[in-house]
Amino acid sequence: MLIDRVVLGKGTSNTGNGARKFFRHHETVSRITEVDHECIKRLYFVMVALTCGKQLNIATLQKFCQETAELFVQRYPWYRMPVKVHKLLVHSVQVTEYLPVPIGIMSEEALEAANKIYRRVRERHTTEKKTIQDLLCYMLAFSDPKLSTLKRPAKDSLDLPQEVLSLLVPQIPVDTEQMLPPNDVDLNIEVDVAYAVENFHD
Repeated sequence: MLIDRVVLGKGTSNTGNGARKFFRHHETVSRITEVDHECIKRLYFVMVALTCGKQLNIATLQKFCQETAELFVQRYPWYRMPVKVHKLLVHSVQVTEYLPVPIGIMSEEALEAANKIYRRVRERHTTEKKTIQDLLCYMLAFSDPKLSTLKRPAKDSLDLPQEVLSLLVPQIPVDTEQMLPPNDVDLNIEVDVAYAVENFHD
């Protein structure tokens, strides 16, 4: 696992995937860095709970974050708590409480996932018109409701650690078959892509 290495054309090796791997193997990380294992593990649970996109139990999460912050201060009284850790443990609950949807849904993960589509489209064309036309077609296909029902199901919350599940509001099982549109509903939407491209700058 490469940490803080320069990657040609991509910045550094410090990525979200690297951070997830770092905290997922908290026992190994604690043994190597000699940082308290309980602190790393609890930080991992908080971050997973906040990013999983599920409804959080505010009271339970607040208590868990407070206990984690107190543990950090108790184990490392000589080291000032980093600002980002303070925001995570103290203010994340306050932000979550006032959001209309789970805080994990507000992340930029979906936006960043679309970057590979933009990059793929730009590599194939040289003219602006064809690039925009292909990009519109790609995004219309990816956002089509009917095609979305054919995608691989999202990762189930049962895969989350038990400690994280205790921070969430219990989920009521939903029959996904009932959520599908009736067969007689036509979800095909005809879009004049050429017109959209020509009037893109208007």
